[in-house]
Amino acid sequence: MELGNAKQNEELFKQMKELFRKHGVEMEISINTPEAENKGEPVYWIEKPGIWGRFSYTITQKSLQCLFGSHRPDKSKHLKSEVEINLPFKGGTPKGSSIVDNNGKIYFGHQGGLGGNVANVSVQEFKKRLMDLRPSL
Repeated sequence: MELGNAKQNEELFKQMKELFRKHGVEMEISINTPEAENKGEPVYWIEKPGIWGRFSYTITQKSLQCLFGSHRPDKSKHLKSEVEINLPFKGGTPKGSSIVDNNGKIYFGHQGGLGGNVANVSVQEFKKRLMDLRPSL
């Protein structure tokens, strides 16, 4: 296993965005996050396993922001992410990164906590919900 480079980070970002776009319902909802440009990037809600994702370039264009949550989005409220992973793109700080295994498969990697704006999902629960999407990959 090795850390991915900027190209592999962008590939993972695009694959995840496409997965959520393909299997989710697109929703225009405002998200509370200081890093993201809130304009033009939808949230994708996937009913089963009950997870949403939003994928955007940060304002500085130095990282690829992947936001996730497990509560059903409500258009009347600002959405708060439960998990935020920022993949370095053009000189961004590597707190998150893609990880490439010996077979060339790309995975999320992250050091530190998986916090977003709320801390009510465990790493195990987040992993389970993503793994429930695995047959779709």
